[in-house]
Amino acid sequence: MRRGFRRLASAVAEPQVLDTYDVAFLAGGTQRVADCAVIALAERGLLKLSGPRVRAVGEALPQHPWSER
Repeated sequence: MRRGFRRLASAVAEPQVLDTYDVAFLAGGTQRVADCAVIALAERGLLKLSGPRVRAVGEALPQHPWSER
C-alpha cells in the first residue's frame, strides 16, 4: 500500500525573519544575546563602555517585542 503525504497550504507556516537577537542566540546562546544587547544599548548612547566597565547613561525604552511580555 502506498502512503502519500500532503501538506495543506494553511499548515505550512510562513518563514519568519530572524532579528539580531535570534541570530545571536543561534550563534552562541544566551551569553551572545547579552553581548548583543549591551552593544545595542551602547550604540544608542544608553551605556558607556570603557574597558571592563559598563555604565548606564540614559533611560532605555523597550524596542524588542519580547520586552513587552
